[in-house]
Amino acid sequence: MQEYAAIVSLAAFPCLLSFCAGDEVMVEPKKATITPWSQWCTFEDKRIHYIDTAAPRNGDTLLIIHGYLGSTVSFLDLIDTLSGDFRVVMPDFPAFGASEAPHSTYTMEFYLDFLEAFSQAVGLDHYFLMGASMGANIAVHYTVLHPQQVQRLIFLSPFGLKDQAGRMAQIKRWDPLLPLAASLITKRNIERWLLRSIYNDDRVTPELVDAYWRPLTTPEGRRITVEITRKIVGRCSMDELLPQIGQPVLILVGSEDTLISLKDREKYSELLADEQLEIVERSGHFVYLDSPDVVSNKTVRFTRGGM
Repeated sequence: MQEYAAIVSLAAFPCLLSFCAGDEVMVEPKKATITPWSQWCTFEDKRIHYIDTAAPRNGDTLLIIHGYLGSTVSFLDLIDTLSGDFRVVMPDFPAFGASEAPHSTYTMEFYLDFLEAFSQAVGLDHYFLMGASMGANIAVHYTVLHPQQVQRLIFLSPFGLKDQAGRMAQIKRWDPLLPLAASLITKRNIERWLLRSIYNDDRVTPELVDAYWRPLTTPEGRRITVEITRKIVGRCSMDELLPQIGQPVLILVGSEDTLISLKDREKYSELLADEQLEIVERSGHFVYLDSPDVVSNKTVRFTRGGM
């Protein structure tokens, strides 16, 4: 099973044995400091953490959407390099990172409602949109619903094609046991998965491991993780939406990313009207962690109209 599937399809017995809606968002005054750019808002009466680097001179804004189990923690180096060229805004999705968890059903529609409310609350009306892994899938759905808001799209190691869902077959095969499996995943499992997914081992810090481990430390977090696994990761659905994307799209894939196949790359070229795909050398699935400077430079050039 692929490295990503080892965590995503949490209930697969082989892995266990080997491992052992539209609610208003309210911006709050800044409370605890998670990063130098940390801000807080509320969604469904829960505190949501987000990063806002403030507007640069040229006024361009970049909204970043993280992927499965992710958070702002894994994007701090990239955000730092981008902050001179953009107002960078990035939320920790509800239940992830430093954000609290509303007791909701965590579907694609939930995330789209959250993004719409969040964008309105922080004053985003026209921006570049970056999505990483599962976040690219969410970005596609959001862009189809709100095409007037999105200038251009950047996909980092995108995950959401139907063919990719086929590789997650163990999710469906062991679906009834997903809750049990989620309770058996350990922090050490998370660390080993990250070490296999990230090319540069020194990027796998205790802080990064803790951030990815956090959703699995409580019953509610495990419930949400299972729900996302079933209802978003296990139901990839970008294929029919990609032809509706009229904006230019930059796709960055790590040279050592075993999750994104050659067939996947060809599929994006086939379905997108205006697509540029770049391979980032010496990088894995977490291309933004392995090569933040490269990703930043390519993003700046692309958003300025060149490559």
